[in-house]
Amino acid sequence: VMLNNTSGGVMKPSNLKLIKWLGVLVIALISACATTKQASFSSSDDMKLYKFVQISELSVSSDKTDDGSNEANERIKIFYKESISKAASANNKSVVPSSPPNSPSGEKILVVSGSLDVHYGSRALRYWVGFGAGKGYATITLTAKDKGTGQEKYNDVRTVELVMGQFGGSFEDMIKAKMGEQIQQFTIKSQ
Repeated sequence: VMLNNTSGGVMKPSNLKLIKWLGVLVIALISACATTKQASFSSSDDMKLYKFVQISELSVSSDKTDDGSNEANERIKIFYKESISKAASANNKSVVPSSPPNSPSGEKILVVSGSLDVHYGSRALRYWVGFGAGKGYATITLTAKDKGTGQEKYNDVRTVELVMGQFGGSFEDMIKAKMGEQIQQFTIKSQ
């Protein structure tokens, strides 16, 4: 079977296969390439006994202080708080405010806190050079402690690297995705 191409010549089916494979290769190369490593993890079995959760604000440390990075950090903070609230609700736990500091009805409270240490890297270098140039990396920590005793009940530390991606890859989206995975694991462990 021979197909006509736009220049009036004939295109062989083997050329079509080559074009399809090249298309797949290009898509694979411009898609986000990220790695995640779980640096440490611990979880206590009695987390499921807590009925109340208090959410501390996400602590963010970043190498960039421009408006775009600051706005991204604020969106990540909102994502974190909303995701923890949803996780608590999914486990029939009530979210209580940080003040007043007393436990409701003398109940135990699980205080969830998070930290993000992020180096955004260069999106332009990830796009134009790739293969590690301009890579971004972050360390995401999610911790839960008993408010009364301070005893750690949950700790999950992960490192994320974004090496390349479509149009340089969105590191903010990658952080949200990996943080979402952490929160999902927290939800499972606290059921």
